[in-house]
Amino acid sequence: MFQSAKRLIPVAIVAAAIAASASAGGTAKDERTDNGIVHVRSAYSVAETVHRLQQDIAAKGIMSFTTIDQARLAADVGVPP
Repeated sequence: MFQSAKRLIPVAIVAAAIAASASAGGTAKDERTDNGIVHVRSAYSVAETVHRLQQDIAAKGIMSFTTIDQARLAADVGVPP
């Protein structure tokens, strides 16, 4: 069980980085933060980037349970972009 949870941590980190990058508009270069998250600007749309990441994650045998659209959730409760 611990091994399964341990394998999900990178997925959560990637998802958080994508959400933060999408909401902040990304940067022209890779950006490292104090909390260990690396923001990387993608050459693709958010949807295409998520799709590609999901494919790569699945190819490595890591199970992804869900993808959370943080921007949609924020919009649903009236938080401006």
